[in-house]
Amino acid sequence: MAKRSPSQDLFDRASAADRQQAQELAFRVRESERRALPYFSGGIFILLCLAALCAPLLAVHSPEQFFLTKANMPPCAEFFLGTDPLGRDLYSLLFYALRTSLAVGLISFTVSVLLALTIGVISALSPDLIDRALQRLLELLQSIPQILLFMLLCAIIPSHSILTLGLIIGSCSFFALARLLRSEVKTLLSADFVLAARGLGSSAARIALTHLLPQVLPGLSFALTSTLSSAIAAEAVLSFLGLGLSPEILSLGGLLTISERAFLMHSWWCVLIPGLVLTALLGSVTALGSYFSRRSVRPCSYL
Repeated sequence: MAKRSPSQDLFDRASAADRQQAQELAFRVRESERRALPYFSGGIFILLCLAALCAPLLAVHSPEQFFLTKANMPPCAEFFLGTDPLGRDLYSLLFYALRTSLAVGLISFTVSVLLALTIGVISALSPDLIDRALQRLLELLQSIPQILLFMLLCAIIPSHSILTLGLIIGSCSFFALARLLRSEVKTLLSADFVLAARGLGSSAARIALTHLLPQVLPGLSFALTSTLSSAIAAEAVLSFLGLGLSPEILSLGGLLTISERAFLMHSWWCVLIPGLVLTALLGSVTALGSYFSRRSVRPCSYL
């Protein structure tokens, strides 16, 4: 058996120490990720989604039922969260309003993401002339205040249903996300795996769907989730301004439209409770997006 030199023994000890240090670091990273799980925000978001889905089961009274002799009644045993100035049960209204706001948010989120993916990827894979033209168009649209675009499209489309309002908000909210996607895809075009796919004869569509999007989307998780929260907030703002859904369609923004009348009648619960539900919904979505954003950026390798 050959005799080992002192330098070889020192190298083995150093390698073992490095491996142990790497394992300890990986364990600490996994523990920190486990502790950072947004249990509270995730639980709130799941509860709100379940409440919206089970609105007919959870509501005590029909949202179309008016108790005119009990208008502006504070929270009591009969009406858990009180009644609004029209005599409707606020507890029952919240479930249906939450369902509408989530539906509008999801529709606009889907439209915005699809438009951003299509235009962003096309711009990144197109020649310079088309790329520059699309970027200048996005910059021009992004320079216009979003509320003005909302008002313009709402004036052009007089009938506002859940679908049409979702389409309006989604078509006005994808500009920044499309530019961000284009820059991320443009950065990856010079990567080795993309060059190898091109050398093997893969089409641009196959490269975009198979190689580019799986690499880009995890890093944009916060931008994607913030698009959902922005869409829900935009619906509330438009309904509050009277530009959103029709009055007979309940939403969280629609419930807040009676805030002025409620303050005059000292009905604080008509403003505070829908505002708290809207704040909890937006805060939980933002917290989940922040967690997924941190999750997509790993501080070290687990190899």
